[in-house]
Amino acid sequence: LTMPRVGWTRSASEASIAAAWPGAQLLGVRGRILKRASPDTTSTDEELVGLLASLRGQPCDQLVDRLRAAAAAMALLEQPEALAAAERAGICASSLIPRLQQAVVHDADDASGLAAALSELISSLSGQGEHTLRLAVRESALLLWCRPRGAGTGTRLWRASQLCAWACETHWAGLDLTGSRVLELGCGTAAAGLAAAALGAREVTLTDVDPAALRLAKRNAARNFLPNVRVAHLDAEASEASEAAAEGRFDLLLAADLVYGFVSPDRLAATAERLLE
Repeated sequence: LTMPRVGWTRSASEASIAAAWPGAQLLGVRGRILKRASPDTTSTDEELVGLLASLRGQPCDQLVDRLRAAAAAMALLEQPEALAAAERAGICASSLIPRLQQAVVHDADDASGLAAALSELISSLSGQGEHTLRLAVRESALLLWCRPRGAGTGTRLWRASQLCAWACETHWAGLDLTGSRVLELGCGTAAAGLAAAALGAREVTLTDVDPAALRLAKRNAARNFLPNVRVAHLDAEASEASEAAAEGRFDLLLAADLVYGFVSPDRLAATAERLLE
């Protein structure tokens, strides 16, 4: 699958990096974030190390933009890469906590934004922050925002979602997505549904009961330039009509890690029957 070159508008994260990291030349192509400052493939990691190391000794009035840029730069990397860069820079969550305590004492209303910026970076350094995961889909790759160690289940990329994407890509059991209408139940990061969209589905609807998961799915669809995707609220166990069901019936339902002890198989089957052609 060769996805066309598309126009690019910098996101808030990339704009934050550019403001405090002038050497970075970022280009978005086919949904990828590419580093063009150096042919060395480790340059992104090494420059993040430099950005993090520059936080030490910075006066508070010059720190906010760099903190935001550092958190945004960490989010553009996969979690192991980001945490390894922080370790090389000698920056850890505990080293920033005293500054956070001082910021709260001296600016209780956080008018400067320093406490919020410190909290965001501390979250990333402690493993609770947002990062990027790359999911291979044929010759391309999906870039997914996720929180690998975040609270709840909807912000992580589970193995079942990767398996579901693989089944779509390999035409498992004769599966052919071309021109089909697809709905993903309990989408979370939407890895399976977005893979279906990239592999030729005519229309993909991403559904979840969690508003936070729906916001994440919408961001991931936009990040990968997939216009044939919509997001809708759907409780897979609800008996009443839903926003997703109101759009008609579907050719294929995708569901990964959906059935837990609190999910009723009978209600889930009834929902599937209502949604499928």
